[in-house]
Amino acid sequence: MERLLPLDNARILELGCGGAWTTRQLAERHPSSRFIATEVDRVQHMQNLQLGLSNVEFRLEGAQAISEPDNSFDIGWIYCKSRWIEWPPNLKLQSNLSVS
Repeated sequence: MERLLPLDNARILELGCGGAWTTRQLAERHPSSRFIATEVDRVQHMQNLQLGLSNVEFRLEGAQAISEPDNSFDIGWIYCKSRWIEWPPNLKLQSNLSVS
């Protein structure tokens, strides 16, 4: 991911972060970036809040209702079984990534 995406000085979203392993690793290596990591499991969310990462905001919310305006993030990802998520009918996924 770090080889393909411009992670420095970025606003980054992880949906369904679980234990936030990816976000933790990237947040430590890219302190100039701001991360928002969401999780729906209340117990896991409370554990994530204890991590103490200054450039990460953990939120208890689902992918269906992100509390940010459209186009608020430079980068975003989700690791989950998307068949469990009811995606809004007007959801638009966009990628400006080209891999050579």
